[in-house]
Amino acid sequence: MKAKTKKRLLLGVFVLSLFALAPAFVRAYTIAGPSMAPTLFVGDTVLCSNAAYDLRVPYTDRVLCRTGEPRRGDVIVYFDTAKDSPAVKRVVGLPGDEIELRDNVLMINGVAASQWELSNLRLPEGSKAIVGEGLHAERLDRAEHALTYTPGSGERRDYGPTAVPEGEYFLLGDHRDNSADSRYIGCIAREQIRGRVFYGLRHP
Repeated sequence: MKAKTKKRLLLGVFVLSLFALAPAFVRAYTIAGPSMAPTLFVGDTVLCSNAAYDLRVPYTDRVLCRTGEPRRGDVIVYFDTAKDSPAVKRVVGLPGDEIELRDNVLMINGVAASQWELSNLRLPEGSKAIVGEGLHAERLDRAEHALTYTPGSGERRDYGPTAVPEGEYFLLGDHRDNSADSRYIGCIAREQIRGRVFYGLRHP
């Protein structure tokens, strides 16, 4: 076999291997609902690090080893057993935490998460009808993110307190008035988590 042909063959095998192994590390998802506004909107594409917490055999749910643990504030992709499909939410409660909401203000172990109004957040055109009347920033540990709700409204703006069981996580959507999160479906098991969102691409 000629050296040039051999190099091309090896390059082809390498490229095919990358495509075959890629799902074990990164996967793209499209946002299908408003629950993560104003962080993510319907039609946005997110990239999920499938190896952020677990390394799996490609194209299967078989876990080879754990690579990390979800942290408070992480935006994750998890498998929603009720809808039989992946979903995106933010981790706010870790195993052993006590979680409560008081008029949409998050309380973690009896301490209110820092929250303040946002006045200069740029929103995509046509999105104002989706978000609530109030835009706020919230700090979870060292991470900050935007959220929205209409003060005094929301079916479950008051919730808990509830304890997060070992091996489970409490999730909230950034749109506190329009999110089917752990206030409705309960905590989710560690095994349901598929990975951590690390990049979002706004839908044009």
